[in-house]
Amino acid sequence: MPSRASREIGGDAGDQSVAPAAVERQNALLKRYLSAGMTVYLDSTNVEPHVRLGLVERARRHGRPAMALRFLPDLSVCLDRNGLRPANRRVPEDIVRRQHRHPLPRPRPRRRRRPAPRRGPRHQGRGRRPPLSPRSAALPRPRC
Repeated sequence: MPSRASREIGGDAGDQSVAPAAVERQNALLKRYLSAGMTVYLDSTNVEPHVRLGLVERARRHGRPAMALRFLPDLSVCLDRNGLRPANRRVPEDIVRRQHRHPLPRPRPRRRRRPAPRRGPRHQGRGRRPPLSPRSAALPRPRC
């Protein structure tokens, strides 16, 4: 979206001097669509975790479900693709390398669930064991 907004504002999608205005436009549109309860797909380069988190929090404040996806191809793929861009859209190599190094957030630890109580023929009634069959009676009983 900021690239499209940059093109609309400054006439050139690669003009980084209009990036702040493009981000403001994106945020205004995002607010308008979320307030209307619309589903929004935002395609944007947000390598910093706090930026992605801010977008997700905006959606949640409007009662909308949200998910942020980050695709991280190998650095060599990023550099190759960047080299294929037109000169006005090319990102300086040091920036690509820095953004690629940006750490991914650690996954949240899963909460451990208590196992469901066992049911069935093994535990009938109040702690009583089922009667022994002739076959099981011949087996040694485990100590508890």
